[in-house]
Order: sequence, then C-alpha cells, then structure tokens
Amino acid sequence: MLKSWLTKETDQPPIHPILPDPREASMPEKAEVVVSANDSVDKTMTAASSKKRKRGEYNQSFDSEQKLKMAKYICEHGVSKAVRHFSTQTEKSINESTIRTLKTEYLLNCKLNRMVLIQKYLLKVKDVDRH
Repeated sequence: MLKSWLTKETDQPPIHPILPDPREASMPEKAEVVVSANDSVDKTMTAASSKKRKRGEYNQSFDSEQKLKMAKYICEHGVSKAVRHFSTQTEKSINESTIRTLKTEYLLNCKLNRMVLIQKYLLKVKDVDRH
C-alpha cells in the first residue's frame, strides 16, 4: 500500500496500450512530458467517446387539416416541389422524408376509405337482394 503512495506518476504504465510508456523515458523530464501528453490524449479520447450527436429540434407539428391540405398538394405537384413550397411557406426546413410520409399516409387513408365505402355499398346491395 505504501509502495503505491511512494511511486510517481511516471512510474505508472500508460492507460491506453498504444500510448508511449513513461517508464521507458531516458530522463525524468521526458517521462513527465510523456505522462502529460498521455493524460491529454486520454481526456480527448474520453470526451470524444462520450459526446452524443445532438439531434435537430423538431417543432413542426401540423394539425389534421394542415396535413390534409399538404397531402393534396403533394399528390398534385410532387414531392420535390412540395418540399420547396412548404419550406418557404413555413420558413423552416422540411425533410423530403416528412413529405413522403404525409403522402403515403394520405394515400393509405384514401384507399381505406374507398374500401369501407365499397363494403357499405355491397352490404346495401345484399340487403336489397334479400327483400
């Protein structure tokens, strides 16, 4: 226990195996420089690995009426033109993927609504045929 207290920093091996070993320095001053450099590299590597990429803010929430108008515009004019149009209209950058998602949701909704209408019609026809 006392031995660890008596040893200098220069007597310790480097934290990362790729860094130079201060124990191999020819002079104590060089060993201190190596220790200092190793500490700086270690701090930099630790800081770089702990940083997470910050995501952009997402403040673009559209109500259902806006989404419907946007989706109709997208279907009529295309995705690229819609991106430019709504980005300038809202003065915020809107991703192309957001526009594509709105279009896909709208088309699926239209398809489901058509299917429901067809089923209702078929049920009415069956009821009329029974009577």
